[in-house]
Amino acid sequence: GNVARSYLVQQCVALGRLKAAAGLVERFDLQAEFPRVKVDYRRSSMEKLAAKGVWDVASAIAEDEGIEEVQVYLIELAFDADEELLACELIERWVRVLSRKMGEPLAASFCHLFT
Repeated sequence: GNVARSYLVQQCVALGRLKAAAGLVERFDLQAEFPRVKVDYRRSSMEKLAAKGVWDVASAIAEDEGIEEVQVYLIELAFDADEELLACELIERWVRVLSRKMGEPLAASFCHLFT
């Protein structure tokens, strides 16, 4: 039942198997019990894609998922990788998300420093 499924998700998370954990959470409808698993999996994916320099794939996934925290995290990763222009493009694309996080005037004016 659900106890066994929850235990399986917990074990996947403990082993760092976030993709498997996210799949199980989705398959068994355990989002209420494990609200962070999908976000943590997507953040991990963003890190791996950014490390490979596959920014277009990372931004497409972040946009498709629509998880604000993941979008903001990808922008942070871009800044950390000295990809300021990319970060600003993402800010402009996702300004509604960031207006809630850092204020729209700040987000818009900040990017003018890099263009």
